[in-house]
Amino acid sequence: MNLGTICTIAVKELRDVTRDRKTLLFMLVFPTLSIPVLGMGMSRLVISQAQARDVAKVTVAADARSREALLGAARGAALSLAPRTADALRKLAPEAWAELERALGALAADPSARDRALGGAEDLPPEVRKAAEKLRSALDSPRAGLPAGERRALQRAAAAQKLLARTEFSDPAALPAAPSGTAERLPAGLRDDSLALRAAAAIASRTLHAAVVLPPDFAELVAAEGEPPQVRLYYDSTFPLSQEASDRVRSALDAYAEGVVDARLSGRSLTRTLLKPVDVADRNLAPPSRQFQAAIGGFLPYTIILFAFLGGLYPAIDLGAGEKERFTLETLLLTPATRLEIGAGKFLVVFLASMVSAVLSLGAMAFTLTKGILPPEMLAAIEVSLDARALALSLVAVAPVAATFAALLLAVSVYARSFKEAQTYAAPLQFLIIVPAIVSLLPDVQPTPVLGTIPVLNVSLLMREILRGELPGTLVLVTALSSLALAAAALAFAARCFSREEVLFRA
Repeated sequence: MNLGTICTIAVKELRDVTRDRKTLLFMLVFPTLSIPVLGMGMSRLVISQAQARDVAKVTVAADARSREALLGAARGAALSLAPRTADALRKLAPEAWAELERALGALAADPSARDRALGGAEDLPPEVRKAAEKLRSALDSPRAGLPAGERRALQRAAAAQKLLARTEFSDPAALPAAPSGTAERLPAGLRDDSLALRAAAAIASRTLHAAVVLPPDFAELVAAEGEPPQVRLYYDSTFPLSQEASDRVRSALDAYAEGVVDARLSGRSLTRTLLKPVDVADRNLAPPSRQFQAAIGGFLPYTIILFAFLGGLYPAIDLGAGEKERFTLETLLLTPATRLEIGAGKFLVVFLASMVSAVLSLGAMAFTLTKGILPPEMLAAIEVSLDARALALSLVAVAPVAATFAALLLAVSVYARSFKEAQTYAAPLQFLIIVPAIVSLLPDVQPTPVLGTIPVLNVSLLMREILRGELPGTLVLVTALSSLALAAAALAFAARCFSREEVLFRA
C-alpha cells in the first residue's frame, strides 16, 4: 500500500464528510454542547427543586394538642440552649449582641424571646430575626469556642423553627372519609387505622401532605424518663412534598430529643462523651482532587467511549452505504488506488471522527464538572479539579477502542445496501458497547487480568483506575494487548470486506 495514496483518499473523504451537516452534528456539535447543556440543566433543576421544597408550604394534619406539643418541642429545642452558649456569643460578637439587645427592647415582656431568636424562630419582628441571624453567623468562626454539641443544638433548633414556620396545620377531624379501595393500597398493618385511611386519601388527592399524632401527655412522658412516647407520623414517601412534610416534623422532634438528652446529661453532671466513648478522627490521605476524580471515574469512561462510537457512526455509514446510494463508490474504485488503500483512507477518516468526538466530549465533561454543574460555593468547598495527565492517558487508552469501532462500523457500512440498512446493523453494536461500559460503573467490579481481556470493559476499568491516580501494570499490559489485538482483527475484517466484490457490490 502507498501511504501517499492513502492520505490523498483520506483528505478527499474528510472533505466530503465535513460537507454533511448530520455528520458534523454528531461528530462536533453534539458532544460539545449536549454534555454542558444537559449537565448544567440537570444540576440547576435539582438545586431549584431542593430549594423549592425548602420554602414550600406543606400541610400537616394535627389536632390542637398534637400541634401545640410539636411546636412546643421546636421551641424547647431553642430554649434548651445552655447559658454558656449565649455567654460565648456575647463575648465573641459584642456589637452583634448589642444589636440584638436593642431589637429585643420592644419584647422585654417576653423572657424567652432571646433564646427563641437564637434558635431561629420566625414568629418574631423582622429586626429581631435579622439581628439574631447576624449573631448566629458568628458560630461559624473558629473563635466561637462552643462545644460541638451546643453548636449542633443551635443549628438544629434554628432549622426546626424555620421549617415549622413554613408548615400549615389542619384539623384531622375535617379530613373526608376515605373512598372504597383505599385500604387495599395501604400496607397490611395500616388497613384498620381510620386516620391512616383518611390521610392516605387526602395525600393522594394532594390536599394534605402528612398527618401526625402525639400522645396527650407527651411532655410529661418525656420528662418521666420511662418508655419513650410514640409519635405516629403518616406520610407517602413516593410524594416529594409528603416526604418533605415528614422530614420537617422529624427535624423538630429530633432537635427536641437531642436537647432533652443534653439536659439529662447536664443534670447528672455528665457530658456527651458518655454516649460516644470512641472518637474516630478521619485522616483521608487522598487529596480533594483525587477524591473528585475517583468519584467521576465510573461514568466518565462510559461517556467518552459512547461518544467515540457515536462520533464515528455517521461518517462510517456515509463513507460506505452512503457512497453506494450516491453511486460514487464505483467511481472511486476506477482510480489507480487499490481497494485496501481506499479502505485504509476511509478508516482514517472514521477513526479521526471517533477520536475528535472523544476529545470534545472529554473537554465538555471536564468543563461541565469543574465550571458549570455545581454552584461556585460548592466548587470552592470540595476543590474540584482534574489532572490533565490522567485525562491525556484516558484518551490514549480509548484510541484502540476507537480504532475497533471505526473498523467495525466501516465494515458494516460497506456490507449494507443502503444508509437505512447500515443504521439497522449498527444498532446492536451500540447495545454491545453500552453493557460492558455500564458494568464498569459498579463499584465492586475490580480490575483483574481476566476482565482485562473483555472488550470495552477493560478500557473502562483502566480509565477508571487512571482517574483514581493508579496505573496497575498488569491491567495496562493485558488491556493494551487485548485492545490492540481486537483492533487488528477488526481492521483485518474491514480489509476483507473491501477486497470482496460480492460485499462492495451487494445488491
